Amino acid sequence: MSKESKELAAKAQPWDAKRVLSLIVNNALMIIMVIAAIAIAIINPNFVSASSIVNIISQTAAYLPAALGVLLALFQRIKEIQRGEEDDAKNY
Repeated sequence: MSKESKELAAKAQPWDAKRVLSLIVNNALMIIMVIAAIAIAIINPNFVSASSIVNIISQTAAYLPAALGVLLALFQRIKEIQRGEEDDAKNY
């Protein structure tokens, strides 16, 4: 093991109930989506076919530019807040 990996292993926190609960709560939406996809795939095996996946991607592709724009705007605002910049709206 390298020195860096030994240091990371020493800093690693144990998996206690509080940490597991936090992981589940913070990722609940993803967990529900994965469970739903598995359930639908079991009920309808055609759901996992290549044509179905291509259809889902093509239907959601139109929303991708808008979603990325909103995401970038949020990241920019978070950076501004972290740097302590004042809100321009307060000046008016």
